[in-house]
Amino acid sequence: MFFLNKLFSGRATVIFDLVILPLCSASPQEKNIKYVFDDSVVVYAEKDYKISKFNSIAAKTWVPLFQTPASVGVVTRAMLQNQNSTVLGDALNNISGVNVQTGLGIFDYFIIRGFNSLDNGLILTDGITEPEVTIYNLYNIDRVEVLKGPGAFLYGGNPLSGTINLVRKTPVFRNHLNFYGYGGSFNSYRYNFDIGLADSKHGLAARLNGLWQKSDFYRDNKKNDVYAINPAISWQIDNSTRLSLNFEYLNSRFKPDAGLPLVADPISFEMNKMADVSRDVSFQTPFDESEQKLTRVRIGFSKVISSNLIIQNKFYYTDLDWFTKGTILNGAFPDTVGIYSVSRSLQKLDDRQKLMGNQFELLFSFGSGFIKHSASAGFEINRLEDKFDITIVLQLPPIDLNNPIEMFRENSLPFYPYQSGDGVSSVLAPYLLDVISFGEKSKLFLGGRYDIISFEDDLNESDRDYKKLSPMLGINYSLFPDLVVYANTGKAFAPPSSRVVGNPKAEESLQFEAGVKKNWLGGKIRSTIAVYQLTKDNIAITDRTGLGKQTGSKQSRGIEIEFAGQMDERCASLFSYTYTDTKLTEFTEMVDMGMGPMFFDWSNNRGAFAPKHIVNFWHTREIGSGLGIGAGFRYVSEQFIHQDNIFSIESYFTIDVSLFYRIGKYGWNFSLKNLTNTEYEMRGFGANSVIPAAPIAFYGGFTIEY
Repeated sequence: MFFLNKLFSGRATVIFDLVILPLCSASPQEKNIKYVFDDSVVVYAEKDYKISKFNSIAAKTWVPLFQTPASVGVVTRAMLQNQNSTVLGDALNNISGVNVQTGLGIFDYFIIRGFNSLDNGLILTDGITEPEVTIYNLYNIDRVEVLKGPGAFLYGGNPLSGTINLVRKTPVFRNHLNFYGYGGSFNSYRYNFDIGLADSKHGLAARLNGLWQKSDFYRDNKKNDVYAINPAISWQIDNSTRLSLNFEYLNSRFKPDAGLPLVADPISFEMNKMADVSRDVSFQTPFDESEQKLTRVRIGFSKVISSNLIIQNKFYYTDLDWFTKGTILNGAFPDTVGIYSVSRSLQKLDDRQKLMGNQFELLFSFGSGFIKHSASAGFEINRLEDKFDITIVLQLPPIDLNNPIEMFRENSLPFYPYQSGDGVSSVLAPYLLDVISFGEKSKLFLGGRYDIISFEDDLNESDRDYKKLSPMLGINYSLFPDLVVYANTGKAFAPPSSRVVGNPKAEESLQFEAGVKKNWLGGKIRSTIAVYQLTKDNIAITDRTGLGKQTGSKQSRGIEIEFAGQMDERCASLFSYTYTDTKLTEFTEMVDMGMGPMFFDWSNNRGAFAPKHIVNFWHTREIGSGLGIGAGFRYVSEQFIHQDNIFSIESYFTIDVSLFYRIGKYGWNFSLKNLTNTEYEMRGFGANSVIPAAPIAFYGGFTIEY
């Protein structure tokens, strides 16, 4: 049943049972807003809370985490600021079931429940699909949400193991000016601002976020810089109608980094150990570069038709222009006298992606007495154009492992055509999610999305069509007012990459999950225990040249334990433990060794970058008189870097601390990353390299808020 809450700042906030739709802002971030749930009133001030009580990713509308029959992680803006988080990977360190890695130092890469984000995950910005990979900056982000498990029941193809939603800051009806600047190790500087202007009389609010940053980075010759601008306007036409416009442009330039090569055994030639060289040294060519230009446009409209019906529409356009040229390390090999040289190749990618689409949704409720329905129904249509060209220098001049003097000169070796594509993918998809309440104790989540996908690539004479239904069923039952048990099951799919030849089946995943959610001390401490089994079939296995058509399957089982506590506005804690057991149930890879193809059976091996154990803890405390501290640790157990399970990164334990002080409108903060200066490694490229992670680093900054 819908409830029209009292007007806030002259504007309406509309709520129904589990579903919340603020018309003035994208999230419940204003202080002392009253939300109505099952005839009870809950006072919630999200802005001042470091631990969230709500999420929007599981139902496309605001739902209490406690009543969501799935494992969902949320990191609020307050927690991001307290931890001095700048990119998405920083935020995801707080979420159970997520292992944070890197993609050649130029794009974000994560492993969710044992499956990597490129092939099995989906990144959203305000609920809209991102077309491709980038480094997601947090300068304009209000919160980060992670739905673990299949998310195709709402979002379509690709979220086989997880969906990540970046909820951006939106215009609010108050004037404000926030400026933040910091500097620190590796000659790093970052400045961002947040300006808000409002005219409540005419229902107009505007917001402008901006970013500029640069860094020399902690490894040799890896300078990077980023700048971005994000203006947004909201027009509250009347108490029931809102129109919004959001534009964002971001330019990022990074140096690709494949890290340090693995050293081949002189007898078996297996890559089974890391090169014993300085962790700062780079074997990339000096001509490596990567630049991404990203444009996002969103036009939104919402209208309250009656006390039990809302319509909303969102048009979106995203343009990604990506050029990168990067060195790939193929390992270090000995010559006849035992001197090791690094084998290298060079790839160049020129990629342009344009995504245009529209989401139309109805939010409605009906029923009375014992059974009530709160539903959202929508229809999405979009078109993705992806034109790319990959060229490669097959063999660069080898470089001495211990005395890396660069002999390559740009244009001294030709680039050869490797792969090109000019594909167009069109999607038509209706979807429905119905939350059925059976009295006060039990709720059933029933949803599904039917995707009709057409893919054409005239350049490669490829034509594929997919029609897939992605269902989801979830249920929770309140044994006690502060104790809920839940279960869910869902399916998802992903059309295989255009690099896969032939006409393969869509990749598919199936998950079963069950859990218990418990509130302690009147909701000041919340805990979740989840167990799951996630399987993926019809895996399109590309060989090490990037092509292939084999199929495989993979399974992941795990346990996730989370505690989130906030005794008051000054003190908050996060703790999570994850156990993940992955297995390649069927996996045969073809490798061309230069003497014809060879086949390797990796069945029953563990998945890459899927450590069995991850433990994360963070605690923040405001001591008094404006002074506060934060501290936390992260433990990650041993993990393989490739499905061949030959080389593994050792386990590591890191500690971060922060100190902050605030007086009036001014604030200062200081942070130490990797306090113990622990040496550990991150993902490099394939089975032949790893990237040394950052050593101890110090940052200091200041804030001004009006």
